Amino acid sequence: MKGNISFQGTFVFLLLVFLIPMRPVHAEIYKWIDESGNVHFGDKPKDSAILQSSEKVELKESYVPGEGLSPEEVEAQKVFLRGKDIEREQQKQDAQKAEIEREEVRAQCKSMRDRLEDFTNIRMQDGRRTGVDYFVEDGKSVSAKRQKELVADLQEKVDKKCGQKY
Repeated sequence: MKGNISFQGTFVFLLLVFLIPMRPVHAEIYKWIDESGNVHFGDKPKDSAILQSSEKVELKESYVPGEGLSPEEVEAQKVFLRGKDIEREQQKQDAQKAEIEREEVRAQCKSMRDRLEDFTNIRMQDGRRTGVDYFVEDGKSVSAKRQKELVADLQEKVDKKCGQKY
């Protein structure tokens, strides 16, 4: 029973705190300079022989977005914000497109590296050589020197297109 009363008391307290409207507090603020030249602010004026007299500080009201704007200005802000939303969506789509393109380049690089490996590695299976150990160009096999040139050309293409990134 005691716990229930405590809960009800807490509930009523919170209800009052959140439902009672808070009023803005307007206090007057004063500024003065002491004998050392230091500037001070306070809620009561300071007047004495050693202090320069206090002066009241006028505060500007704080800015509230959209307050005091004409309907045209509000609409212009809405158009601006919609434009920013569209711009962010376009950037997101561009990033997705760039990622797809990077994946395609990665796949091409893997294919070219695999082909280069096939050309440069001799595999043995059951005591026999397998894999590509000759090149054909224009329907004719090419010399070992030309094979080295073709492999070097393919290696250069792989390095240029793929580099270390892919």
